[in-house]
Amino acid sequence: MKFRTLPIVSVLALALVVGHGTYADSNSDWCDATTTIESIIDNPGNFEAAFVTVLGNVTQFTPQIDTTTSFYLLQGKFGNIIKVNTANPDEPRIFGEYCVSGTVFISAQGQVLPFIVERNRFEFIANSPVADFSGTPFSGDAPLLVQFTDLSTNDPTSWQWDFGDSGTSTLQNPSHTYNSPGTYTVTLTATNTHGSDNETKVDYITVEKPFSWAIVIAIAIGILVIVGIIILILRRGSRGFKKQDDPGGDAGSDEPPVEPLETIRITPAPPTVRLIPGKLEIISDCADKGRDFQIAGKPTAEGNIVTIGRAAAKGGLPYTHIHLAGYQTVSREQAQLIERQGTLYIKNLGKVNPTQVNDVEVPVGEEKVLNAGDEIRLGELVLKYLY
Repeated sequence: MKFRTLPIVSVLALALVVGHGTYADSNSDWCDATTTIESIIDNPGNFEAAFVTVLGNVTQFTPQIDTTTSFYLLQGKFGNIIKVNTANPDEPRIFGEYCVSGTVFISAQGQVLPFIVERNRFEFIANSPVADFSGTPFSGDAPLLVQFTDLSTNDPTSWQWDFGDSGTSTLQNPSHTYNSPGTYTVTLTATNTHGSDNETKVDYITVEKPFSWAIVIAIAIGILVIVGIIILILRRGSRGFKKQDDPGGDAGSDEPPVEPLETIRITPAPPTVRLIPGKLEIISDCADKGRDFQIAGKPTAEGNIVTIGRAAAKGGLPYTHIHLAGYQTVSREQAQLIERQGTLYIKNLGKVNPTQVNDVEVPVGEEKVLNAGDEIRLGELVLKYLY
């Protein structure tokens, strides 16, 4: 609330204006009125030459250019109007509320009409609200109950809350439950008869997803499953191939003894090299016809590779090499078996006698997908891809 003192001989006060020409019943504690306009109008003789202080709304102002003295009409709480003569150069605001002090005189125009000669005039300045609020708690797990408190000044009479999740309220101090995780912006609009004001607090409330033991248990189970799969793969890969010159295998191995092949030599992969899925069976007429074996590939950017050819493995390379020592119709580097993401390919490197799949030559340097049951011809040797 603010007050403005207008100089010299005048009294008027600026009010809460409900409508044109009507007096607003505002808080008049700021004005030490000694009587009311209604009392003066009803009993003018009791107030002749008396110094009074009254409260009212200005409804009309007439400047001195139209009359011998400037004057305005001051309306009381119940609609009575009294004339106030003023020498104050500051014009009162129409429909404003004023506290006026002056001396009462009776009109000499043949009828008893009291008027006031103004000495002082004070104007009441009413303010619109300044919105503000707080909420507690600011954060927590869903569902989160927040208590909001209005901290607005200048006496708001109505409130409009927007909680940021499509929830609203018109209470002064509402509570609100946030059911979904997220960050919420809250806005309060505070209003009185003089205006309104908004206060917005961005990302004011944070709601977290509640802790769930079910999620923790599910993650733990998932980790155990993955670890189990890794252990299974490592165990399978660690078996590899038994060395062909050691049919009994390593001491303590649970693999059955493997008899060495007579027609081809296989350099076995160490336990750290993964096995290519499936088996190859020797189906050409030779001492090893009907025998099958698995292979392991050397990990490369191109895939897991097994070499096949008349040349021996260079330097005891630690991956499977199929050595076709007794076959003169194949090249030193005849072919490669390549595994990528569970699919097996054969790549032809032989130029004199190209590698064939199901009696169809594979062009030099090109690859062909192998399917279960495909027959691979490498010179005199014929292998069958089992699965």
